[in-house]
Amino acid sequence: MMLRRVLSIVVIVLCLASSFGTSAKTLRMAAWFEEPADLIEAFEEATGITVEYTYVPDSRAYLEKVTLWAISGTLPDVLYIPYWGLFPMTDVGVLHPLDGFLSEDFEGDFLPQGILSFQRDGRQFGMPWELNPMVIIYDQRIFERYALATPDDYVRNDDWNAESLVESARKTTKLTPDRTNFETIGLVTWSNAINRFTSFIWVFGGDVLAEDGATVLLDQPGSIAALEQLASLFQEERVFMATGQRGRYGLEFMEILAGDITAMRGADIPLLNNIRMENSDLARNVGVVPMPLAPDGAPTSGLIVHGIGIAASSEQKEEAWQFIEFAMNNVAQNASIPARQSQVADWIDYISREYGFNVMNYVQGLEKNLRLQPRAINDQVEAILNTYVDRILTQGVPVVTAVENAIREIGAIL
Repeated sequence: MMLRRVLSIVVIVLCLASSFGTSAKTLRMAAWFEEPADLIEAFEEATGITVEYTYVPDSRAYLEKVTLWAISGTLPDVLYIPYWGLFPMTDVGVLHPLDGFLSEDFEGDFLPQGILSFQRDGRQFGMPWELNPMVIIYDQRIFERYALATPDDYVRNDDWNAESLVESARKTTKLTPDRTNFETIGLVTWSNAINRFTSFIWVFGGDVLAEDGATVLLDQPGSIAALEQLASLFQEERVFMATGQRGRYGLEFMEILAGDITAMRGADIPLLNNIRMENSDLARNVGVVPMPLAPDGAPTSGLIVHGIGIAASSEQKEEAWQFIEFAMNNVAQNASIPARQSQVADWIDYISREYGFNVMNYVQGLEKNLRLQPRAINDQVEAILNTYVDRILTQGVPVVTAVENAIREIGAIL
């Protein structure tokens, strides 16, 4: 009798514990950036759902961690997706298709390029978190100093192209009297890695990768010609500079990106955050224009988009989607452009208020200037491309030699 009574008490306690567990839900999520504490707190207050956040420094290390979680069966419910992470994450099946959650009105509020960033084989595996297009950020003070037409002037006159970009760089590059260093640099590129530098290859009529992420297009005649011209601008004329070249001139990374020495910066738009923090005077005097169109009129403002999705193994997919919807309703409080078109006006007001300049002209032509950046099918392909493009631009390796070596190495691993 006593044993039966004890067992009855145990059953009651287990039932109560189970009931409590279902009413107090906890979502687990992970990403490679610092916890979005304000967003999480607002979501918890609105829904009563607790969120546990795991921060993994560096997006590459994060993808490795996702693989380990998948193997051990401990994937978080909500997974942020780096732009280059869609292929590897879907290859191992860690993402749940979102098509069943999407309404026509909700999906229609997003720029098409943002939605396409997380589609594969006709299914939607993530939602765009924010848009980070490649742009030209220029210092109006330098153009005024030399009495030159600005990139915005060229845009307004429908004459913003490779030729006017190069002409602007030539006229704003001033060497020191001994010609060993710079008084002003015409154009600095944030990075010559393919996830950022492809836009410049497009501008000059070339291409890097096909949509399959594996077919290399650098050996096409237009691509060879584009790389030859770019190599000359970086090496011989010295009117373009990669950040990797700064050391030979004794310049610091942020000195050339957020300092007063550079006329134009080819970078994704979050560089405005760095400029705002590093150089308030420059922040009040910058202009932002899209990358010049390609010779055939194609857009070249390469779009880097990070997204958010649901783990295939999650047992709380409805709650995970609830968080994604909630996150999509919050306007980004930084220089990254909101993925939803209905939020762009509020973002323009925010940038005007907090950064002190008007991006209306840039945003009005946003959609027609955006183009999805190429995504390498794996890290090895991307690393090979990065290596050989860098050798062309900063080390003077002949273009044809570098391209042939890159294609040979990629062919050996695919």
